[in-house]
This record gives sequence, C-alpha cells and structure tokens, in this order.
Amino acid sequence: MEAQEAARAASLAWNAVSSLEPGIRETHSRGVYRLKRQGYEAMIANEWIRAYYIFRDLSEQTPDDPDVANFLAMSRQGTAGVAFFIDELEGNIGQNLTNPVFSIPLAPSAQTLGGNALSSEASFGGRAALRVESLLTYPDYSYAIGLDLIAFDGNNTPLYEARARYAKFVPMTVQGKGRLVILLRALDRYDETVRWEPVWEGPGRPDLGDAQIALDVSYEHFLRLSKTRRRADSLSWGDLLAMGRDSGNYGYVPQVYQTEIIRRICRPMSLLPLSILAIIIGWRFRAAAKPRFLGFPMLGIIPLVFNGAAQLIYELFGVLALALLLSLGYSPAIGIFIGGSLILFVLSLILLAAQHG
Repeated sequence: MEAQEAARAASLAWNAVSSLEPGIRETHSRGVYRLKRQGYEAMIANEWIRAYYIFRDLSEQTPDDPDVANFLAMSRQGTAGVAFFIDELEGNIGQNLTNPVFSIPLAPSAQTLGGNALSSEASFGGRAALRVESLLTYPDYSYAIGLDLIAFDGNNTPLYEARARYAKFVPMTVQGKGRLVILLRALDRYDETVRWEPVWEGPGRPDLGDAQIALDVSYEHFLRLSKTRRRADSLSWGDLLAMGRDSGNYGYVPQVYQTEIIRRICRPMSLLPLSILAIIIGWRFRAAAKPRFLGFPMLGIIPLVFNGAAQLIYELFGVLALALLLSLGYSPAIGIFIGGSLILFVLSLILLAAQHG
C-alpha cells in the first residue's frame, strides 16, 4: 500500500515538473525574441553586416513580423555603407573599361560612414594611385574587379597598399563636399560565411579593420577621369572644360585639354576665311578663258583640297596652341587665337572685295 502511494506521489510530482517546461510555441517565441535582441544590439553597435544576417534569418522564420521587416530594411541600408553584395555585379551592363589607372587625392581627414572610420590620410593630404583590371561605370555607382591601390602621404612616401578582388565606388557628401568612397568588402546575400575581404600591406593604414577608403574627388569627376581613357577630342564640352580646369589636381596635364578647347573654338572661326578663299578660287577659275571640261574634275578636286587645308590648319592650331599654353598660359593663348582668327576673317573679306575689280 505504501509502495503504491509512493509511486502515485512520484507520478504526480513528475507531471507537475513536466507542466513547468515551456511549450514549442513558447520556445519559438523566446528564440525569436533572443535573435531580435541580438540584432538590435548589433545595430546599436554599428555592426550592420551581423545585424543584416540576423534579421534576414528572422524574416524567414517570421515573415509577417513588421518589426523584423523594418529592422531588416535598416540593417540592409547600413550594410550598404560598409560593404556590397556580390550579386549586384550580375546582369549589369555599363561602360566597361579595361586596366584604367587613376591618380586621385586621398580625403584630407578621417570621416565616418555607418559608424566605421574611413581609411584616409591626415590633414596634410595624400594621393592614391589606383588600378583596376575591369571597371563598370554607371551614373550613380561603379564596380571594379581586381583593384590595386597604393597610398602616399604629402611627401610621396608610401603609406599602405590595398588589394581587393571586388570593389564598389559610391558617392557621398561629407560636410557639404562630394567624396568618392571605395567599398572593398563583398558579401554573399544569403550566406554569412562567404565574403571577399581586402588585403592590406604597410604600417601607415589608420585602421586594419576597415574595408573602405575615401578619396578627395566627387563621383561626377571620377566619371570624367574614367573618360580620359579615350581621346580628348571625344569628350563632351562639359567634360572638356572640367578637365581643363581641374585635371592638374589629379596628376594629368591640363594643357592637353586646354589645347583641345582652343582648337574647338578656333575651328569654326577658321572655316569662315577658308570658305571665302574657296569662293575666290572658284571665281578665279570661272573667269579663266577656257575651263570647259576641267570643271567636272574640279568638282572633286576642290573639296579634297579644301578639306586637306582645313585639317592642316586644324593641326597647326593644335601645335601653336600647345606652344602658347606652355609659354604664356591659358587666358593669353585663347585670346591670341581668337584675335588671330578674327584678323584672318577680316583679311579674307578684304581679299574677296578686291576680286570685284
């Protein structure tokens, strides 16, 4: 009898203890809460990448939870400031450049982006020599494959080197000034363990944990620099004027672009006296005694001679413009060429008026 009572008491005690265990739903709710808290703490600590993967996993477990959706969007936005997803390169079609090389000033002071310090040089400035195997440019961002960067201080002493398999160039406004930020960390959108990190060398890098670099150039001007891979005569007027004004700050020779500006200005002005000269030649030829059948071959000869003369004068203008730019400067050179073109036009009009007699 006592044995039966003892067994019954033990059974009741076991049932009471078992009833205290959380159910499956309660265990799931506690796990979701714990992950939410971890993700939120990661956001507070500016660990955006860790927060993104936490809330992404939660979004699969609780797809209808509005808090998870909001936190996922916030963490995705924060992650975009410190890294990028490798699948962004898939299916994008932009202007592709092969092995371009850039010389761009580093940002003059360390700024912050998403709570992390940007790799930049001290207040006295510096310069970065940048080469990529392939560059895809777009109006709002660009992607690079195979990036190599060497940073120098104001005395041209090497500071550090950075290499990255993938990189993303994004514009940013810091203290009212446009800056170019290079993100050197690539992530897999779905697998936290798959990522591509940069490789750093040299003792001068401010923080070994950073994977981003700020350059002292706006994104718009970076796009202009990428266009310098082509000839100067293929640039638009806006790009040409900007390069002629600012290219000296980025290691380029501004006289190359200033020469093209002078040639473009003087070319239409030189066509006027050449056109008048062609009219005078035709007038003279018409007044000849017996042109007869010579007029037919002249229909092809005169345009060829006229075009050749125009091209010759255009090239001479380029040589003279470069010589004047190097000796006198931009403003005097362009003034001399405009004045010379006007003088040639006036002389051609005088020569045309002399044909009346």
